Amino acid sequence: MVYAMIAAFAIPMVLGLSSKLPAAAKAGAVGCFAYVLLYKFGFDVFDLIVHGAIGGKAMGVAAIGGFVTSLGSFAEAD
Repeated sequence: MVYAMIAAFAIPMVLGLSSKLPAAAKAGAVGCFAYVLLYKFGFDVFDLIVHGAIGGKAMGVAAIGGFVTSLGSFAEAD
């Protein structure tokens, strides 16, 4: 399960290295962050941000920020 969490953060990072993403890659990034937020953390992500150590806060902020920015990538002008 640790490898699934690592992959959920690493796949969008690798996709972000390209200059132009197709819609399927954008959907894949949204899916990775949705996996982290909805399946793994759930609503406990807010407890992780408020009560966690610095590593937990960084993971929570990265998951929320990544999900929001990957959703925003669909609004990118062509």
